Amino acid sequence: MFDQKEKDMKNLTDKIVVRQIEWMNNEEDMHITCTVRNGFFEYDTTLVLPGFELNKVLLKLQKQHVEFDVQDCLKIEKWDEEEFRYLFDFSTLTEKEFVFGNQIISENMKQIRA
Repeated sequence: MFDQKEKDMKNLTDKIVVRQIEWMNNEEDMHITCTVRNGFFEYDTTLVLPGFELNKVLLKLQKQHVEFDVQDCLKIEKWDEEEFRYLFDFSTLTEKEFVFGNQIISENMKQIRA
């Protein structure tokens, strides 16, 4: 049986908080900028997923806050006639936290960490 301290530590481990999802219309991959929290240790990273995973990721994030529409965070920037940047920016939402769950991760995921 877990005591309270062990339960608290278990809740703090391996939490991936999504700050942004970004992709370009002419690229196949999307970039998820996030913060990984493991206990009291945390670091920023970028996950790279195939673009076809976008709807699955957004659905999982939307289910976490049904009262809020994640589409409200979408910004579209036109860089030139044929190039667009799409950005879901969750970093401005201080009262909400969108957690990227391991069930979303596919075998094709890459992690970029500086």
